[in-house]
Amino acid sequence: MANMKNGEKKANNQDTYKYTEVACETDDVKNNEKESSIQDTFTYKEALELTVELFVKFSRDRIIHVYRYSSTASFTLTMALLGECTGKKHRSQYLFIMNSLNLSSDVFAFGLAWLILPLDFKVNVPLLNMTFRPWRLYTIALAIPLGIGAVLLFYIYESPEFLASRGDNGKASEVLTMMYERNGGKREDYPVRHITQTGLAIASKSQTFWKTLKKQTVPIFKPPLLWRTIQLYFLLALCCVTNNAFTMWYPTIVNYFFKSFNTSDSSEQTFCQRLFGDSSSQLNNTQTLECNDEISTNTIYAGMVYGVFYWLMSIAVVKVSSRPRMLLIAVLLVSGVSELLVNVKNPVANMIFFTLLQATSLGVGCISSYFVNLYPALHRGLVTSLGMMVARLCSLTAVSLVGAAITQHCEATFYTWSAFVFGGVIVCLFLPADRITTKSSIIDSPT
Repeated sequence: MANMKNGEKKANNQDTYKYTEVACETDDVKNNEKESSIQDTFTYKEALELTVELFVKFSRDRIIHVYRYSSTASFTLTMALLGECTGKKHRSQYLFIMNSLNLSSDVFAFGLAWLILPLDFKVNVPLLNMTFRPWRLYTIALAIPLGIGAVLLFYIYESPEFLASRGDNGKASEVLTMMYERNGGKREDYPVRHITQTGLAIASKSQTFWKTLKKQTVPIFKPPLLWRTIQLYFLLALCCVTNNAFTMWYPTIVNYFFKSFNTSDSSEQTFCQRLFGDSSSQLNNTQTLECNDEISTNTIYAGMVYGVFYWLMSIAVVKVSSRPRMLLIAVLLVSGVSELLVNVKNPVANMIFFTLLQATSLGVGCISSYFVNLYPALHRGLVTSLGMMVARLCSLTAVSLVGAAITQHCEATFYTWSAFVFGGVIVCLFLPADRITTKSSIIDSPT
């Protein structure tokens, strides 16, 4: 908001203000109808997500369970919206802070698990043909913040850019005045009295949805943006896949790890031997196995430490947010080396390296800053959202692959994944130098 205020005061008490770089510091309003509509849709998304999440929690159908992944879309839109509404000087820092808040959710999730999962109750629900247990209560508790977020959105001003792009200049001017007043200014001192649109911005309203979508999508996948798009999409998928694939299985793997200490011959075992030393005999046994939903308290404590560690790390890297390439290379190297060393015969080192191999989560903020800084305003929202969608789909596939491969090929899984991560380091070398990425939109939109 402070950046908006500074930008607005530069009007020098002019009665007419041409709406080009007011609230969200985009290059212009023309041809931005689709991007604004995405931001407007975000206003309603979280309210829908709460309904979807609660519906999923009580679902017994795996197909319906897939809808739970719709709740992750809000993070993408939040990053894109925050990047537009933040000044160029501090944009990267704000994106890193947003990523740190996202990582802090792990502490919240494991904290709730510590409070809820030790409970012991079973309630039959004949209407839904299910048994209500602590696990279902836990997943419902995780859905509640979505509802809180939806309520808080009612206190957020609508984007002035969106209002102006659809011709509501009066409402846009009123929102800008309220922003100025919220930042400590007086309403009567606000210099902007009118907002005028460019002819191109008004003409863009007559375009159909598909024409607008085509106009924003096609340039992303053709020179000069094509190579940069492929490069950033690969790195984003790499960071999300590495983090999500092992984070998804983190409670299960850590639970197996701590249970391995109950055996007498666990002192000289590698990490994989502790987890799946007798996996072959278990899989070859055709007897019916009973589901064991108990989780070790040490697993919950380890998850809380994991969440706090990455939350603090994400806050610390804000100081070097102006060097995204250097930071991205560093986290990928840490992850790759940890995957090579995770299988040593030392239980303390096992947990340290298994935690560090998920350091790629710190790289998401780096890549988000590239999307905002390197792409013209017209393409920022779409290229970020599309990139996260690709990364989520890759993560969903990776979770299944890791779950299927790690039980029988544990060591090979970690070694192969390290090669994948080191490949990302090579790709990072072709990113723009850090001193360049602080400039806005160094890649011009094709005419």
